[in-house]
Amino acid sequence: MEKIILTGFFIFLAVLFAGGGVWFYCRIGRLGNSAGCACLLCFLASFGCGIFAFQQLPVETMDAFVSAFGGFFFWRDYRFFKRAIIVPGVVRKFVPRRVYRYLGTRAVVYLPVVRFEFDGQVRQVTGTVYSRFKPKIGKPMKIGVNPQNIKDVRIYQKSSLILTGTIAILGTIFLIRMVYSRLAGI
Repeated sequence: MEKIILTGFFIFLAVLFAGGGVWFYCRIGRLGNSAGCACLLCFLASFGCGIFAFQQLPVETMDAFVSAFGGFFFWRDYRFFKRAIIVPGVVRKFVPRRVYRYLGTRAVVYLPVVRFEFDGQVRQVTGTVYSRFKPKIGKPMKIGVNPQNIKDVRIYQKSSLILTGTIAILGTIFLIRMVYSRLAGI
């Protein structure tokens, strides 16, 4: 009985943190990059609570969740850029941010600010992906603009699609391997 209560508590926390992550993700445009950091922290906390909650369940469950999350984020980004209008942009400057790392140390990371032209207007977008290296001024980048909502603008980065796709594929491979091991009695 105690295990059921403890598992339920950690599932509740995981769902609560995941909901907070989704809430922050939906408000990144309005709240800025601090919402992106909060979103990431909420999802990491949700993942940690999920590990505590699901250690009572078979490993296949965690593999299925990893595969589903990776697949969802890959599908979301792929769908956005498939429908978006891709326009060329140029890095005009970068924005330094201080972030906390392990044991309270600070590091400086950089966000590219990309200028592009859409519908005869010059606009700019600040990237949401941090880098330890300063982006080169004048570097060309691709920008995706949602045709239904021109305020929804994202910098196209193939690396994020590769990362989420790899997570989905690895989760699926591990899931198939674990199910095969159980069925074969290995």
